[in-house]
Amino acid sequence: MLKQFFYTGFIIGMLCANVIAQDSLNMERIGQFNPPNMPIKSGVTYNDVWGYTASEGSEYAILGNVDSILVVDISDPTLPIREYGFYGGNRTIWRDFKTYGDYMYGVCDNCNEGLHIFDMSALPSGNITHVATIDTFFTRAHNIYIDTSTQKLYAAGSNTAVEGLVVIDITTPNIPVRLAEIEFDDEIGQPSANFYVHDVYVKNDTAYCSHGYKGYYVWDMRDLNNIELLGDYNSPGYNHSSWNNDAGDYAYYAEEVPTGQPLAVIDLANLGHPVNDIQLVTTFKDPISNTSTDVTPHNPFVKNDTMYLSYYEDGMKVYDLSNPEAPDMIAYYDTYPDNGGSYNGYNGAWGSYPFFASGNLLISDIKYGLNIIKVQQCASPTTYYKDADGDGYGDYNIFETSCSEPNGYVINNSDCDDDDDASYPGAPELCDGKDNDCDGLTDQNDPDVVYNTYYLDNDNDGYGDASMTTLACLPPTGYVIDDTDCDDSNNMINPGFPEICDGLDNDCDGLVDGADADLTSIEWYEDFDSDGYGKDNVTLYQCAQPAGYVAFPSDCDDLDANNYPTNTEVCDGQDNNCDGIVDEGCNQVACDAISLYINPIVQNAYHVKQDISSDATVLSTEDIKFFAGNHIDLTSQFEVKSGGVFLADILDCDDTGLSIIDINPGEVSYFLIFLKDHYNKDDKINVVYTDEFGDKMPFNNISTLTNWLKLHYFNGCEIQDID
Repeated sequence: MLKQFFYTGFIIGMLCANVIAQDSLNMERIGQFNPPNMPIKSGVTYNDVWGYTASEGSEYAILGNVDSILVVDISDPTLPIREYGFYGGNRTIWRDFKTYGDYMYGVCDNCNEGLHIFDMSALPSGNITHVATIDTFFTRAHNIYIDTSTQKLYAAGSNTAVEGLVVIDITTPNIPVRLAEIEFDDEIGQPSANFYVHDVYVKNDTAYCSHGYKGYYVWDMRDLNNIELLGDYNSPGYNHSSWNNDAGDYAYYAEEVPTGQPLAVIDLANLGHPVNDIQLVTTFKDPISNTSTDVTPHNPFVKNDTMYLSYYEDGMKVYDLSNPEAPDMIAYYDTYPDNGGSYNGYNGAWGSYPFFASGNLLISDIKYGLNIIKVQQCASPTTYYKDADGDGYGDYNIFETSCSEPNGYVINNSDCDDDDDASYPGAPELCDGKDNDCDGLTDQNDPDVVYNTYYLDNDNDGYGDASMTTLACLPPTGYVIDDTDCDDSNNMINPGFPEICDGLDNDCDGLVDGADADLTSIEWYEDFDSDGYGKDNVTLYQCAQPAGYVAFPSDCDDLDANNYPTNTEVCDGQDNNCDGIVDEGCNQVACDAISLYINPIVQNAYHVKQDISSDATVLSTEDIKFFAGNHIDLTSQFEVKSGGVFLADILDCDDTGLSIIDINPGEVSYFLIFLKDHYNKDDKINVVYTDEFGDKMPFNNISTLTNWLKLHYFNGCEIQDID
């Protein structure tokens, strides 16, 4: 106890020695930790700062020194006490810390210390435990960020992912597991580009990266094997760090180089849009000095629509983000009064931490150590109420007391339904089952109700007569909300009915039948051979039937009145009924084998004296015919695909006939020799002659064929033995 008392007394004396007139607005310093004789490197004694809250609510500052990580108890912010110190092994001016649960993680840059892990759970009564130093992920990193929603730690500026991030799983906080080393230059296919990440903000696996002179980039990290670039913005200076507002639709970034760069607001609402993407909204800076403007922002943080910045030689600045596109500076505290109104570069406030429940703010100053700051309360704070539906009226049960109106809050608290922007005091009472005007009465029970007008629908077609009305909240029987029927005595006349050929204005547009461009006609088909069926591809649309046209299509031969759908097929070598098959049911040619098994099908016709069996497939490009004397057996595997043509006939078989043969002019002489050797003039045949123009002529007996050949090829000469 004596030792602690002496140390406390020493700190009080030290605090008194450091009291210097500070420039401030609406902020006051309530405590400071800056013991003497701390190690210095390159003019830097302290660097970054973070915070930790123990399970029972006591608060601690985590402060970076050149050679150590310090934990300072600030439960009494007026009397900060060093609780723990860890010597990392190197001297460096860059250290960074983040916490997850009861664990604290620390890294340094320009060092070889790796990742430090500390267990803080024993606080306040117990000791902090250094769990591990891991140097297999990296030996140095400039910055770390923890996405608590996905339990991942991201290390930026490391020696292992030089142009990207090391991603580490901290589901088990004391046993981290490396998930990936992402090199963004490789991900985007630009290996010669510099995608070094200086700092990063991550939310729900989306990384908002400050890539230095490359600019500001947003990456989808959900699939670490397939990183996707969501959007980017080429900021003019060195993009140092950023933070999103609570809604995630705006980001605020700082550029550290050159000195004097303003802070920027960018709109993320169109992230990923091929044209708009990330848009710059505005830039701003508010130097405290009246004689110089060359002040530089360092690290921004956002909490509850308020932004807190470590601003180097201007200390900490606080901005109201109620209007996220126009930040309004409401407070500041200058931790570095040494500049005397002239900015020299990168002295003063390094980092800040604004996330304590107490509202106490931490600022780490490179020279003056840890500063505990409090925003001063305004003289007359006001209570504001949440306006979730944006109708200008707030929810009485959700409120905040503040010196200025928070974003999304209003001073009026009389909204009866803050999820519905059509319900608020003074709103018109509508027939919708809700208390729109917040007077406790609903629909027809409210004398202020605005009734709906309904229209008589005499023909029950869903359209009403504009001249026949009634007022009610709900439609009475026989009434509808639509008033556009032009003839309420005919349900085939209304704005939704198609115009048809009936002499009426069916669709209520003032035009009748052919005069109406919306007419749904009957389609007529040209019937050249007057057999009652027309050609599919020659049509007219009109109400009355035109001469030479009929209502039925699908004539397969509109030059021959003997060929049309529904006609009877006769044996004349033509497709009389337009079913795609010629002479079905007629006598077939003689068979040429006793039995035949088909698998697969490779030709168009199969003839056998007695039996055919097949498990083949008839494709849409094939025209298959089976002819057998006694039996056709199609096994279970037999299949006719859509579009295929298949014919199977059982017929008397003899060996006196020809199968179907197609001859052309060049084959006539050869074919006559064949006939002479095998047939008599009275034999039946099945021959098709195709001339040089592609026209076909069928013959079914020898006499007809030979007479025609005499006439056309042999000038009337006899054909020996076949005449």
